[in-house]
Amino acid sequence: MPCFSSGPPNTGTSEYEAWLTDTRRMLDSFTHVVDYYYRKAGMEMPEPASPDDAHGPPDGGGAQATPGLDPDENARVLQQVLLHLDCDDVNVFHLNEIRHLLRQDRAARWRGYLHVLNHCFRALRNGFRDRPTTGTMWVECGNPALMLDHLRGKVSGRKLRLFAVACCRRVQHLLVDERSQDAVEVAERFAEGTAAVGDLEAAAKRMRKVGKLRGYYGPVAAWAVVPSAEDAARYAAWNAFVDRDDEISVQADLLRCIFPNPFRTVPADSRWLTSTVLCLARGIYEDRAFDRMPILGDALEDAGCADVDVLAHCRRAGPHALGCWVVDLVLGLN
Repeated sequence: MPCFSSGPPNTGTSEYEAWLTDTRRMLDSFTHVVDYYYRKAGMEMPEPASPDDAHGPPDGGGAQATPGLDPDENARVLQQVLLHLDCDDVNVFHLNEIRHLLRQDRAARWRGYLHVLNHCFRALRNGFRDRPTTGTMWVECGNPALMLDHLRGKVSGRKLRLFAVACCRRVQHLLVDERSQDAVEVAERFAEGTAAVGDLEAAAKRMRKVGKLRGYYGPVAAWAVVPSAEDAARYAAWNAFVDRDDEISVQADLLRCIFPNPFRTVPADSRWLTSTVLCLARGIYEDRAFDRMPILGDALEDAGCADVDVLAHCRRAGPHALGCWVVDLVLGLN
């Protein structure tokens, strides 16, 4: 369990002034995010039943929401706020400092923000426990942000960018501008080594113009072509999720398609790599023909593969994407 500060520095000191400046900046950012998602949903922030509910300990009981507030809609908004905060690397320590600041001002206008903050605090704090730490937890995890946290610094940029591309492909029907569609293609070719850094930069420049179009669903493609593959994976996934309630679990499955279980090593056995297996894997890779995955599983089994994870992955219903760890394993791709 993380250890949190007991309060701000003593007032009247230079340390307090520096803390106050930093914390006010964090508060402004936090309230902007909260306001944006509640306004986007056409909802009011939940109002605590009393000031004590709003100012209670962050791991205490939940406050009563505004009468008439749809709890399911509110839960969706809170999930979007959480994903945004996680993408911005806001953590429990930041939220704890904001909470100290708000506890100095018991004005009613802060109660709703405190209620949301306490919810986010609990969720992010529990994230320390929920991050996958075993093979079983990896298989069962339904939060791509937590899975990406575990993979940080351990996987290739190619794989991360291909995950970003896979998220973009899921909302391809919303990318109606040719520049957005082109950005996804450039990101994929860059990951596969057939596009240069200059191509990526040019696509990103074109996407900056797309991002200025009001109400346009463009950020997901813009993030696919940022220089950092890690940022591409995290932010493209977040943007693709916002308007799709079921996307978060699908994205977790996509991660399990592209990245093998990090708690279990599956080395490629040269005896599996028959001409039939190699031909099938190459065809799946080049044609993006993932409907052939069960056939690849049969061919691997015929070649002597008895690995449960490999065969189960080939025969699962999906989703599959370019970068699929079994296809990469057979073809020797990272």
